Amino acid sequence: MNGLVNFVLRNKLAVWLLAIIALASGIYSSAKMKLESIPNLQIPYLIVIGVYPGATPEQVMEEVAIPIEKAAESLKDVIAVYSTSGSNMAQVQIEYEYGVDMDQKKRELESALDQVTLPKEVQEPTILEISFNMLPVLALSVSSETEDIVDLTRRVEEILLPKIRGIEGVASASITGQHVEHAELVFDEPFMAELGLTEDTVKQMIQASNIGVPIGLYKFKDGEQAVTLDGKAKSVDELMELLIPVTPSETYPAPFVKLGDIADIEVVGSVRSVSRTNGEDSIGIQIVKGQEANTVTVVNAVKDLIREEMEATPGLIIDVTLDQGEPVENSVAAMVEKALYGGGIAMLVILIFLRNIRSTLISVVSIPLSVFIALLLLYWLDFSLNIMTLGAITVAIGRVIDDSIVVVENVYRRLFF
Repeated sequence: MNGLVNFVLRNKLAVWLLAIIALASGIYSSAKMKLESIPNLQIPYLIVIGVYPGATPEQVMEEVAIPIEKAAESLKDVIAVYSTSGSNMAQVQIEYEYGVDMDQKKRELESALDQVTLPKEVQEPTILEISFNMLPVLALSVSSETEDIVDLTRRVEEILLPKIRGIEGVASASITGQHVEHAELVFDEPFMAELGLTEDTVKQMIQASNIGVPIGLYKFKDGEQAVTLDGKAKSVDELMELLIPVTPSETYPAPFVKLGDIADIEVVGSVRSVSRTNGEDSIGIQIVKGQEANTVTVVNAVKDLIREEMEATPGLIIDVTLDQGEPVENSVAAMVEKALYGGGIAMLVILIFLRNIRSTLISVVSIPLSVFIALLLLYWLDFSLNIMTLGAITVAIGRVIDDSIVVVENVYRRLFF
């Protein structure tokens, strides 16, 4: 300790330069730190989703869920495995011990799933991580004074939603309350009975044709690419031309019949979910940010966009119903305000009681320098400014102020008394 004190006394200029560098680095780091409402905690759960089109819950359980369960149970640090099987889909939850590296566990699970043999019709299983980043950082309610829900849905889906998803840092944006159109079929039952068809049989054939089937590699001018046969109908006319296989007979010798010949098809509009704001129909938008994105930056970018859209579109009303960015900004502002008040009062107390400008300058330098060095270390360790780190810094500011008063007063007493 004596060596450090002697070095500081002999190299005052170097110490001042180091202090200035540390202060500047701390200011730069604090401006670059991510602002979050809560820390990004890793929850020790992984979810595997397997899609098996057209399968019954029993088939999904036997051919998808159970093989995935067996593969997951053999992995290290797994506590329990839970599964839910339904029509067309299985969901398997894997619980791990707290404190494990979830990125590594995800890679291990991917390797284990590569060894699992599933039916050819099953889509490649998807692995999801549970994280606080999955929660929306911003929720919007879109309504209009001039457009009905049909036109408003079209505006949101074709104009507003693509712009929001194009903002840097936005991971996903989903909507609720929109107007949805679907095809409604009224079957010609006497003609179907003549052909030996039933409603359930026709519906199953329509569902079977509504999937994409990979047909292999095809050589284009730019090279080979995978080709998928898409059976989805894009319009009512395409749906009417869909061929349904039948058994040829004397009255109907053809092996196929068009869907439009055995059913009347009508496009019907409906609302799958209801969203209302101030008693009026509206469309809700939930925005989720990317894991590495800054909450405040993403929220402010979306707010700027919706202000521009409202100015450019008369009658369009977009209300913010959830905002995780504003509380973070308020917390940072409150911390800065308390730090300034506390530091100012501490310097004033030292100046009043010691009546010495040089002693007061020590606190003027030491208090902000200590705080910015702490912010520099937090930035290096990839921490964000959130409710936990802001609370810790606020408590630390109080300790720094108290210690500054005590240390300066003791130095002054030993020098002059």
